[in-house]
This record gives sequence, C-alpha cells and structure tokens, in this order.
Amino acid sequence: MAGHPIDYYVYSGSWGTDEGRRIFSEAQMIDRWLKIEAALAEAEAEMGIIPDWAAGEISAKASVEKIDLNLARAEQQKTRHSLVPVIRAFAKVCGQKAGEYVHFGPTTQDIIDTGNMLALREVMEAVQRDLEAIEKRLGQITLEHAETPMAGRTHGQHALPITFGFKTASWLQEIRRHLDRLEEGRERILVGELAGAVGSYAPWGGQGRELERRTMAKLGLGQADIPWQSARDRFAEAVLLLAMICSTLGRIGGEVYLLQKTEVDEVAQGFEMGRVGSSTMPHKRNPETPEAIKGISRLVRYRAAGILEAMEGEHERDANTWKTEWVILPEVSIYTLAALTKTRQLLDGLVVNREKMRDNLNRTRGLILSERAMFVLGEHLGKQTAHEVVYEASMKAFEAGKDLTTVLAADPRVGKVLKEEAIREFMDPVTYTGLCARLANEVALRKRKP
Repeated sequence: MAGHPIDYYVYSGSWGTDEGRRIFSEAQMIDRWLKIEAALAEAEAEMGIIPDWAAGEISAKASVEKIDLNLARAEQQKTRHSLVPVIRAFAKVCGQKAGEYVHFGPTTQDIIDTGNMLALREVMEAVQRDLEAIEKRLGQITLEHAETPMAGRTHGQHALPITFGFKTASWLQEIRRHLDRLEEGRERILVGELAGAVGSYAPWGGQGRELERRTMAKLGLGQADIPWQSARDRFAEAVLLLAMICSTLGRIGGEVYLLQKTEVDEVAQGFEMGRVGSSTMPHKRNPETPEAIKGISRLVRYRAAGILEAMEGEHERDANTWKTEWVILPEVSIYTLAALTKTRQLLDGLVVNREKMRDNLNRTRGLILSERAMFVLGEHLGKQTAHEVVYEASMKAFEAGKDLTTVLAADPRVGKVLKEEAIREFMDPVTYTGLCARLANEVALRKRKP
C-alpha cells in the first residue's frame, strides 16, 4: 500500500511519473549500489588488489534480481545500518570465497553518494529531454503569435500593448538558460566518490586515487580533485537547479491560470470531452494542469531549502545532514519530472483566444495608450506637462467611464495643438506594441548554442 502521494496507483500522474518512480525505486537504488560494487571489484582486480576470479564472480552476481531481499530486510532490522544489510545479502550470493572481497575498502557513503549521482544523471538526462521538447513547442507558439496583440500587465493591471509571442518568448529564453545551466553543471555535478572512511584512501595506500579514477570511468562519472564527503555543494547545486526549473514552469502555469480566468479568457489549457472540472458544477472547465504545475513548483522550493541545510556537515562526515538528501533528492527529482510532463501537456494543447485578447485591449477605453498620448502631446507641450494633462484626463475617463480620446479632445490644452481626429489616429493599441513582434521572431528563430 502506497504511503506517499508520489506512489499512488489511482492518482499516479498527479505528483510523479513512472519514469521518476522507477529511477528512485528501492530496487533500482540497490541495483545501482551493486553495480558500483562490481565496478570497484573490477578495478581492484585490474590493479592486483583482489583476485580476478573474485571480481568475475562479484560482477556476475551484481544485480538486485540475484540477491535475497528478504535476507537484506532481516539484516537491516537487526543491524539498523544503511548499507551492511545489502552487502551481506550480496556477499552471500557471491559465495563464501568471492564474498570475502565484496565491498573491499570503501565506506558506506562512497557507495550511497555515488549511487545517488548515477540516479541524478538519469534525472538530468530526462530533464534535458523534456526541456528541449518545451523549448521546441514554445518556439512554435512564439513564432505563431509574434504579432498577436494583447494587453501587457504590470501590478496586475493593464499597462501597455504587447504581443502574446513576446510574452512566450520570455518563457522560451528562460527555458534555454536552464538548458545551458544543465549542460554547464553536468561535469561539475556528476562526480563519484571512492575514498574510504574519512576520504584519505587509506585502505588502498598509494593506489587509492587511481582505483577511484578507474572505478568512476567504468560508471561514467567524473573524479573529484579531493574527496567530498562533507562538501555537499554538488547535490545542492543540482537540487537548486531543479527548483529554478520548476519555478519557471510555475511561472508559465501561473500565467495560463491567470489568463484563463472567466473575466480574461485569453488562453486556456486544452479540453476534451470527458474531462470534468467539478463534482457539483457541471459547467466548470478548471485550469487543473496549471494549478498542478504551480503546486508542484511550491513543493520543490520547500524541499530545496533543506538541501542547503545538508551543506553544513560536521568534520569529515556527518549523517545528521547527509541522510536528509536521501529524501530530498528523490522527491525533488520526481516532482520536477512530473511538472515537466504537465507543462509539455499544457503547451501542446494550449488554446489562444486572439479575439478576446483584442477585446481586452479595448477594455480600458484607450487608457492602455496613455503613454503614447503623453509622448505625442509632449512634442507640443513638453513631457512633464503632457504627463500632467494625460494623468488628469485618464483619471477623469476612468471615473466617468468614458474613452480617453474623448476626454483628451475636450481638454483646451490639448485642443490647442491636436484635433480629435488626429488623436484617434494614434489611439489604436495594435499599432503600439513597440519591438514586441521583432523580438519574438528573433527569439523564436534563434538556435541555442550546442
């Protein structure tokens, strides 16, 4: 029976993905540990530290499917240790002779940290795949709507006209920066560890560094310049990057949520018959996907704070902080993969209501063009005076429910320099989007540097 929403069966898509659950399943975790033990044994045999036949037997049996998990469970209940139960079950399946060479020299943290790095590598590959798919889709949306006019909003209020493609271009570039960060961080983050109890390589003497290098090469991980058992910045960087990615996804989801409000109705998540928004209000088409993305992004940020606590380990090793990563890394990773999946679904089915965007542009009866009116009048009256004139006209238009053009035309200060017809000529919001369309097109057509 699942005890965490991530592992629910009926609601399996709500908080996680099958891929994320597989990566961080207990079976996969143990299997990674055994693969590390096998790589270590092979490297030790190459260097004459253990016999070849022992390494061969260890490698042949290094699979979670070959060990007795019931025995491992019993050993864990007896020893209360993080790794020894698995080591004992593995040694037993390797046989009495070869089993003596299992886990020959490393400490528990060497195996578990390196195992988490292997899991993190899978996560980073999946995150890159999904981000690239989101990048592609946002490029399509940005190009399609580079010239689709809509109201730009600041402080939750209409500000100036923009285009929808300009808005999504901002999302697109943020996604691209995350892809850059992911690529830049890969070499720095994906580093394994095999240095013994205090990181001194004492069990292997002068062979320790070369043994670590060979083992990590077999696993496809880098080697650190110095052991990092108490230096937890690599996991912190990875988790904080995932939190940043989720915050971007939350920004996208949040914007769709706001623009899908009944009173706004400019965009919406896709809808298909059979999708139900409410158990009591049959008419509802709720923005459930954007809501879920925002909720997940919050959870990731909450968890990410804990990874910073784990950086303050004591002395050469400290399980007080280290073990918190065992919960934080899986949860953040699984949540992030879920948020990415939901964002892909949202963008793939996104509905853009061009007509409503155009209607909303006119909702404030010209107030959205107060800046333009100020600059045009400023050519005749001076900028500061024009600001005062347009401010007074705007407040009057707002209170009286009139259009700004009419109020401006009735102002004698304006009438001296511009006729009403001339004012109406420049009070078309579609013609005041600045460089929005150009920038949207440039961003959409730009290729990220490989």
